[in-house]
Amino acid sequence: MDWKWTVTAVLPVVTLVLGALLNQWTAAQLEQAQLRRELKARQAEREQARLDRRGEFELTQLTDVLTALRQLATTTAAFWKHLTSSEDIPPESKEAFQEAHRKLKSLVALTLDDNIRDAVDTAYDTANLLHLGEPIQHGMPSKTVPQALHDIGRAEYVVASRVREIYKSDNLPAAPQAPAVPGAT
Repeated sequence: MDWKWTVTAVLPVVTLVLGALLNQWTAAQLEQAQLRRELKARQAEREQARLDRRGEFELTQLTDVLTALRQLATTTAAFWKHLTSSEDIPPESKEAFQEAHRKLKSLVALTLDDNIRDAVDTAYDTANLLHLGEPIQHGMPSKTVPQALHDIGRAEYVVASRVREIYKSDNLPAAPQAPAVPGAT
């Protein structure tokens, strides 16, 4: 048998077949890697979009809660003014107080942060004591009104702090730096 014929005829064919198989395998590996990168990029994009929507929702929600707290503080102060004077509380003042109270209760249920929800609930509960009827002692209201105003102020501070945190961003571009001076090391 002639080995020279086998080496010259078969070896190039085997080399071509092995090269084609290796080329196909490499292309498949590259395609899988590209698909994995695209999948990770889509997942990161979806996660970022979700975080952006959540931040936008939370910011809108907290702004509404802050507005409702300010309205409750205003109506509570008016309520206190009428309680300390000998005049009766006008129905529109009582209705404004009750409306601010209801609005705050409906908004606080959607608040995401537990600390904020606790602070607003405390302010709501203290103001609710006024809604139930403020006891008058010696012509002056008891300490429920000052406590309500204090709790509302504390809740406003907590909400405003969270709004400031949302507006802070670590993703802001770095401040431009002065160009390097040639020859300075």
